[in-house]
Amino acid sequence: MAPASTSDKYPPPEAFKQSITIIVGSGVNQETFNIHKGVVGFYSGYFEGALRGTFAEALSCKIRLAEEDATTFSLFVHWLYTRKIHVSDEAADHEQTFETLCDLWLFADRRQVPLLMNACIDALRDAIVKAWVVPTS
Repeated sequence: MAPASTSDKYPPPEAFKQSITIIVGSGVNQETFNIHKGVVGFYSGYFEGALRGTFAEALSCKIRLAEEDATTFSLFVHWLYTRKIHVSDEAADHEQTFETLCDLWLFADRRQVPLLMNACIDALRDAIVKAWVVPTS
């Protein structure tokens, strides 16, 4: 099944039955997240594929993402359960907000999360309108 790309679809109740562990980053920047297998698989084609069948990740219910940023992944986890992107309003530097949203969009693209990709573009547009500044890099 393809991941949800329209906002009128939600994970079914059985998506909340089993948890998995995702280890993100490496070294001192490594963080461990425990999330619902069915929820992450509902939204992400990458995780859906990795967590089914006889893949080692499916059998161990553990995935390592050493190349991903834990802060970006934390934003993803927040979005998984709220469908809201939480970027600090206190950031005086609009460029940092733009960079955070672009990093999250790139993560969503790599992990096949079309609904989050759409949400990132909406949030980026809203941030541009709010700041009345266009990203330069």
